[in-house]
Amino acid sequence: MAPGKPILVAQIGSVTEGGDQGSWLVETLGQLSRERNVVGFIYFNVAKHEAGAVHCPVVDWRVFDPQSNLAQNGLLAAMQSIES
Repeated sequence: MAPGKPILVAQIGSVTEGGDQGSWLVETLGQLSRERNVVGFIYFNVAKHEAGAVHCPVVDWRVFDPQSNLAQNGLLAAMQSIES
């Protein structure tokens, strides 16, 4: 559509339950780093009630928890793998 234009991925995310969030992060950020036009992404770093309703279960999309100052191991591995 617009060859050569920079791309910002407006929102990505992976939940902690039901899969391997760490592996997903390593694979996804690795793929994004290989796309020469991708200049950045915004990660959906939120724990929220599904569908926005308080009676629904909380879904945790976070890879970084500012209250505990802890990052998900997959985020650290992904960032280290794309630095080189």
